[in-house]
Amino acid sequence: MSEPQIIRLAIASDLHAFAASQNGTSLHPSHLEIGLKQTPPGQHPIQSLLKLIKEEPLRADALICPGDLGDRASSQGIAYAWSALGRIAGELGCADRCFATAGNHDMDSRFRGTNHAPDHVLKGLAPQFPCESIPNANMYWARSFFIEDCGAFRLVNLNSSAYHGYKDDQAANDESKYGRIDEQALKLLESELAKSVPKDVNVLVCHHSPHAYPEFGLGEADTMRQGQLLLAMLAEANCGGWLVIHGHKHCPRIAYASGASSAPIVFSAGSLCAVLSGQLAPNVKNQFHIIEIRLWTRI
Repeated sequence: MSEPQIIRLAIASDLHAFAASQNGTSLHPSHLEIGLKQTPPGQHPIQSLLKLIKEEPLRADALICPGDLGDRASSQGIAYAWSALGRIAGELGCADRCFATAGNHDMDSRFRGTNHAPDHVLKGLAPQFPCESIPNANMYWARSFFIEDCGAFRLVNLNSSAYHGYKDDQAANDESKYGRIDEQALKLLESELAKSVPKDVNVLVCHHSPHAYPEFGLGEADTMRQGQLLLAMLAEANCGGWLVIHGHKHCPRIAYASGASSAPIVFSAGSLCAVLSGQLAPNVKNQFHIIEIRLWTRI
């Protein structure tokens, strides 16, 4: 066999950046506070990570953020985190492949701000969110996902928070409590993948877990609605193997989805900056991930 081609995916999830003036509580949700002194670097999570990337040195083909850039829809926190992700991508050598998706904390689903649209902060970011491509960004907001060919791998960016801010008159169906891929988006994604050329590596990014995550008392009620249908569709899409990357749980975990041998691998990313509490505190640390995928070619 020849030397393998290596795909490196960097993952920075759940930054929960916040401004003390917008926090509304004395408890700090994250180690990433706007105005935090950036020196010495070891006391600032982003500066510390940038220093590590430069010293190692670390490189990646893409930087992925599976959501929750800010905390409690903090407009300042979200903008600060988005800028920080751009700096991290630049240092990793993948400035043109910085992909993020909306987390529940990035959506003003409780309308704490003055705008009537839950996604107004994300739509107002510069550079544009969630990716560099204007057509793909438009597809993300219009259809809840986009597909990008990244050469050695295909990336699907899914907005599992698309319905946050919607609820019925009795508030019994509060979409902010969980994620969702609706039937229309699911069928359209299936149709688009059916027309695509197979690739050995396919990556789907979302915020909410598509299947149950019962460890550490993290609960199962906030999983993605129709997530199991999504995983089953990917397994049967016949366009290559799938890695699903999500955030939200603040706890790293890798597992096969239920199903046959073609079932996707599901990776739950740890949080880069959130203050960890409950059962997580003694068991998990803040983490930045680089996943290496090796593609072997027979000769």
